[in-house]
Amino acid sequence: MIGAGGLLGSNVRAALETRPSRCARFEGGGPIPWDDETALGPALHSLTAGFLAEAVGRGHEGWAVLWCGGASVVASGTREVAADRSAWERFLGALGRGLEGNPQAAARFGHVVVASSAGGIWAGHGGPAITESTPVRPISDYGFGQLAREETLTGFAAKRPALRTAVVRLTNLYGPGQRLDKPQGLVSQIARSLIQRRPIHIYVPLDTVRDYLYAADAGRGMADVLERLARSPDAGPRPLLKVLASEQDTSVGGLLAIFRLITRRRAAVIAGPSPIGWRQPLRLRFRSEVWTSVGRSYRTPLPEGVAQVYRDLLGQFSRGAMAPPVAG
Repeated sequence: MIGAGGLLGSNVRAALETRPSRCARFEGGGPIPWDDETALGPALHSLTAGFLAEAVGRGHEGWAVLWCGGASVVASGTREVAADRSAWERFLGALGRGLEGNPQAAARFGHVVVASSAGGIWAGHGGPAITESTPVRPISDYGFGQLAREETLTGFAAKRPALRTAVVRLTNLYGPGQRLDKPQGLVSQIARSLIQRRPIHIYVPLDTVRDYLYAADAGRGMADVLERLARSPDAGPRPLLKVLASEQDTSVGGLLAIFRLITRRRAAVIAGPSPIGWRQPLRLRFRSEVWTSVGRSYRTPLPEGVAQVYRDLLGQFSRGAMAPPVAG
């Protein structure tokens, strides 16, 4: 798994650990030096070669890679998006060379599941609820970068008939453990503003609608996709596309009302335009039509998930582990 320490990856890992009889996790040789161009190539080669050798050596029927990594967000510029794409391409290149050097691993069924952004890829959609068959409409560098990553996987899989692949487009993730130092995660940002008793800046209209997906639900859904992919020999040469969403449409105003119900306090909101506002569509609604049983049993109600985030951040605050408010 790449990105196991992030919000999504840590929850996918937790979900897989509840199914120990079905999979064995590979432990690599430490963190990957993504920012060191000289060291990255050898590190990826060592990682993928060791992973494939272990899969063969243990006699596993197959192997799987779950890509949950990425540093860019909707507000990211061209350079950061390009860095994310380059990291993915270099990893796939190393994996391909590892398979070429290990015919036994190449002969086994391989599985690659990639997490992608539903909001980024369909940001320009203005019609009814989005499904897997809705034409893509990215409008930001981030969205185009996510789509390019998916297309790279399609090309990689086309050359390897024993490979089964899936792209999982997830809606707005939230949950305990989300990073607060990036311009993302409205649920966590509102919770922190209430705890620290400071205003929160919101740069979109309060009737902006989003689908908020609890991270633990997403983790179990991703694990389900991998498990079902492994049981689907007819998955086909192209990556299977699956939308993971709560399928609950909630406005920003509705989210603020949930916080008021839970905390008995009203969040102080500073509303105003933003230079990146054009990247934020007014309404995004999602309904999955593919493998509909996957993830559908894991739907944490938004008030319950918001309460979990609030309690988690309140605990950090009480321990002095939360950064102080930014001056001004």
